[in-house]
Amino acid sequence: MMPPINMSIAVLSSESEITQSTLYSWRKHAKNQGLAVLGDGKNAEQWSSSNKFAVVIETASLNGAELAKYCRKKDKKRIKQLEVELRRKERALAETAALLVLRKTANAIWGEDEDE
Repeated sequence: MMPPINMSIAVLSSESEITQSTLYSWRKHAKNQGLAVLGDGKNAEQWSSSNKFAVVIETASLNGAELAKYCRKKDKKRIKQLEVELRRKERALAETAALLVLRKTANAIWGEDEDE
């Protein structure tokens, strides 16, 4: 939900499986710290003046190279978060697949129907 991606909380919640209430809480906490956090899916042209101002203040002292570094850092942070979430989901999927295999094996050994 952080710039430059600025994903809406509903979309972020469904993609990350983090509850919307938790995301709203995190957003409120970040806003209280003065960070530019929107999480409403709006692009920069639709931001409120206070959110635009927060980003300007955060990047005002940066030159062109530093600003590019700032943007890359934000993107890298988002990519890292997505990679962590992907690994978590892959582990959960592998665990589920293993449990299904174990269930089928147990059913075959004990002669139970899989429909039960």
